[in-house]
Amino acid sequence: MRIVPEVRGSVVMVDAPLPDTAAGRDAATEIRAKLFRGLSVEFQAIRQSYVAGVRRIQEAILGGVGLVDSPSYANSIAEVRRGQRIRLWL
Repeated sequence: MRIVPEVRGSVVMVDAPLPDTAAGRDAATEIRAKLFRGLSVEFQAIRQSYVAGVRRIQEAILGGVGLVDSPSYANSIAEVRRGQRIRLWL
């Protein structure tokens, strides 16, 4: 599905309806069952720095997001809310 992320404070978030397809319904079921717990994020850093050995991304182009069982960023969360709406925090 195509999504448009939005920035809310220091959080990048997606709140979108899942498509009423077999894949959309399967994704909702797998998120609710905690099989998919987070996200793998594809991005190109535009502006970044390193602070005490930690990479900080100030600006990036988000190329893609995939539901995964073991997220690349521990703070990423996937959940299904209000029926078949998916909410993602990056």
